Amino acid sequence: MKSRKEDRSRARGPAGAALLGLIAAMAFSPLVPAASAAPAVYTFSVLFSFPGAYSGTLYNAPAISLIQGSDGNFYGINQQAADGSDCGSFFRLTAAGTYTQLHAFACTPDTDGTIPSGRLVEGTDGKFYGITDTGGSGHLGTIFSVTTGGVLTKLHDFTQAGPEGVSPAATYRMQNPLQLGADGNFYGVANYSPGCNCQSAIYRMTPAGSVSVVGKLGIPADLGGAVSSFFQDADGSFYGTTGVSSVNDGTVFKLASDGTLTTLHTFHAADGSEHPDLLLRGSDGNLYGRIDAGASSTDAIFELTPAGSFSVVYQFPYDAASFFLQNLRVLQRLADGSFLGLAANGGAPYQGDNQIEGEFFSLVPGGEPVALYGFPLDVADGQTRGGQAPGDISLASDGNYYGTTYLGGAHGVGSVFKLSTSAAPAPTVTIAASPNPITVGHSTTLTWSSANATSCTASGAWAGNEPLSGSLSESPASAGTDVYTLSCTGTGGTTSASAKLSVNPAPPPAPTVTITANPASITLGNSTALNWSTTNATACTASGGWTGAEPTAGTANESPDRAGTILYTLSCSGAGGSASASASVSVAAAPPPTVSITANPAAITVGDSTTLSWTSTNATSCTASGSWSGAQATSGTQHEAPAAAGTASYTLSCSGPGGTIAAAATVTVAAPRTSGGSSGDSGGGGFGAGSLFGLGLFALARHRRGRRDTACG
Repeated sequence: MKSRKEDRSRARGPAGAALLGLIAAMAFSPLVPAASAAPAVYTFSVLFSFPGAYSGTLYNAPAISLIQGSDGNFYGINQQAADGSDCGSFFRLTAAGTYTQLHAFACTPDTDGTIPSGRLVEGTDGKFYGITDTGGSGHLGTIFSVTTGGVLTKLHDFTQAGPEGVSPAATYRMQNPLQLGADGNFYGVANYSPGCNCQSAIYRMTPAGSVSVVGKLGIPADLGGAVSSFFQDADGSFYGTTGVSSVNDGTVFKLASDGTLTTLHTFHAADGSEHPDLLLRGSDGNLYGRIDAGASSTDAIFELTPAGSFSVVYQFPYDAASFFLQNLRVLQRLADGSFLGLAANGGAPYQGDNQIEGEFFSLVPGGEPVALYGFPLDVADGQTRGGQAPGDISLASDGNYYGTTYLGGAHGVGSVFKLSTSAAPAPTVTIAASPNPITVGHSTTLTWSSANATSCTASGAWAGNEPLSGSLSESPASAGTDVYTLSCTGTGGTTSASAKLSVNPAPPPAPTVTITANPASITLGNSTALNWSTTNATACTASGGWTGAEPTAGTANESPDRAGTILYTLSCSGAGGSASASASVSVAAAPPPTVSITANPAAITVGDSTTLSWTSTNATSCTASGSWSGAQATSGTQHEAPAAAGTASYTLSCSGPGGTIAAAATVTVAAPRTSGGSSGDSGGGGFGAGSLFGLGLFALARHRRGRRDTACG
């Protein structure tokens, strides 16, 4: 059995070794479907055969580059021009197979660059961007743009003094194909190999051609080898692989946007792994790529988790009874975890030399590869009428796969091919929500069904895998329009359908009002305490036994002004409407007041006093009149000393809720007594016995009066 390296040389033919650098790290088209598995049977047809006779030299074969432009046509670069020169050309190919050369790279002078290589990339401006292997001011290649009409503009020259830092001792260089970044700039890698070690620079180029270096890799860093594949991740960082160097047999690295370089995994041939390339990010967040693995160094697919866990997903065997593949050119991991790939050598199964020279296949982890199409070699003339050793393949907008071979075809120098299959019926999906619309807090039932599907996934207002048909209750938590999308996938593709659910806001809650009166039964003239509270209210108004605006909660003392049943009503309003409540107070009529007043003594002499005493019931105020005046308490005592003889009338009028009533006390007031003069025996002013007796009576009277005044005072 031939060794792996021998088989690679055999499969490539005399031109293979030099051509390998031109087709390395070809990325799969972003139009890869999300279907679970591709149909098993494909029909192969040659869309175009490159003219010329195979001469065993590199430049008689086309470059392995073909992309579909935004206008639906295919564009590529060829290693040979229509005039037979070997400096390359840019061409257009319609879906019907009409080939047009749009631009020929000039060999002399070669200031715009010669020998274009790698895959073109279409910019946001509709131009195509690419690189050349040689030419330019430094004779180390250029970066160019070219319009769909063939107008070429050189944007950058690779030179030893350029920002990429070309080593003056460089003996070999290869530039990876350009990639369009999310920022609208282009990114690429320039590799340089002084001696047995390699150095690389990841550079950025603006659409106007301004080039700057993002970061450098290589000796004396532990990365060592030249970059063999790379991509820019969603966070702006670069992930890639390096090849064999004097310090290791390859690495997986991360270059952050700030230039920080991290080695994620190192390969060593002694561990059974080397030559990593075709690095990609899976939808699960893990990194995947191709390596040479095992004692026989056959192709294998590896997995590297963000935590650094490395494993081999599948290693292609090297024996005649198995699915034998070599030289993977394209690798893509689909959303369901399976892989699509293209190998330049081998077949299913390997049948010896000159049998199968390339395979388009699918692989489910844990299973065995499934051959989708094998590129046969015609034993009679050593070439196929269709193609041999495919170099690239991608999915076009019409649902068919298009690619190139760098050997075979009608003239033996390669072809553009088409792989088509009978269209499987596209899935159908229906989904509805009932009832619709609904109010927040209520639920709707989603009902769906599908046909020609093998799996369904929910998105939008719901998420996760769903059965092919079913129903589910959903209760949206907020108002708005919720879109429930169901995407169902089958062999015929993916179809989506959506149900739009209108969710109305929940109506504001209605206000509530409570009000109480304590006590609920009173007598007219007394008060009751009102106490109230509300919910969901913003304003309240009183009516009935009270009036005016009131707060939404509070207390108030109320004194009814009439007897009967008094309703204290509170009406409150809010966003949810209005509500009222009332408290009933029973008000009894007030009894009429009573009043009594006495004077003691009731007969006095002018200069003496009498004591008035009075009481009342059911009265709130009293007023004096007659021989006294002014407001008086509803009960009390007071001394009065009439100034004149006669009858003094002391009237007291008392009022209360039950009316007004008066009472009076009468006091008889006598004039003071007077006495005449008499002469004594001695006459002339002297005191006789009669006079002394009179003075004694007067003193006694005064003494008694003083005692009475003291007692009344």
